[in-house]
Amino acid sequence: MWNWWVSFEEIKERFRKGAIKSKNIIEKLSKGEQEALENDYVQFSRASNLSNATKNIFISHKSDCKEFGNLLIDVFEEVYPSIKNSIIFSSNSDYGVPQGQDIHEYLKTCFRGDMHVIFLFSKSFYDSNVCLAEAGAAWGTNKQYTNFVIDIDFGDIISEPINRNQKGAVLINMKEQDYKDFAKEVIRILKSVGVEQEFKLNNVIEIIKRQVNKRKKQLFAPRYIPKRKFQIVPECSKCHNIMNVHYVGKWLKYRCACGTELPANIL
Repeated sequence: MWNWWVSFEEIKERFRKGAIKSKNIIEKLSKGEQEALENDYVQFSRASNLSNATKNIFISHKSDCKEFGNLLIDVFEEVYPSIKNSIIFSSNSDYGVPQGQDIHEYLKTCFRGDMHVIFLFSKSFYDSNVCLAEAGAAWGTNKQYTNFVIDIDFGDIISEPINRNQKGAVLINMKEQDYKDFAKEVIRILKSVGVEQEFKLNNVIEIIKRQVNKRKKQLFAPRYIPKRKFQIVPECSKCHNIMNVHYVGKWLKYRCACGTELPANIL
């Protein structure tokens, strides 16, 4: 029975003696047996290295930006196929909450474990209580996270609790530097969840470009209307009712039930 009160020096001595004993046993084996044992060790090491990637990658997003999450998944799986079982992405049933589990209870369990959180920041992200709660949970549990932005700038990321200076990458209208930043983040995220494989940056960039090209018709910023409870809205000058925000063609406008309209940039 293991004695939890032994000193560190005693533990080191036990391991040293164990290593010597193992070496003596191996030396008594035939050459064929030694080769078989070495092969078993190599296979075990490979399996062990793969199992090190046990941390999850959680993609926090608003559902109207799900195509950007699917892009991330396709990139991750092409760069490192074994990562598939470590991704949590609620907008894709293959990566979502297990059947029969409540999403909020499941996410609470996830945040207790090891996790790297990817934030897909968009304007609509801030209209979601769940998204904001996920941001707080990532900060409160000291998880590693990466900031990706869609239709906002890095300076628009909530300053607390998320660190807006922790740059990630832009996921829309990407230029050459954006592809490079994206690739660096993919590699960094894989390393953070325990993947020890080395990746060539240029190879990852090519994968990203290929996947972006496949989804180019789906990768656009969603139409956005502010929906927070306390948004600033004008009062109709004619009937004095509160006006609501609507899209009229391409433009956001405040509209009253009486028919009065105002451009949404008046405030």
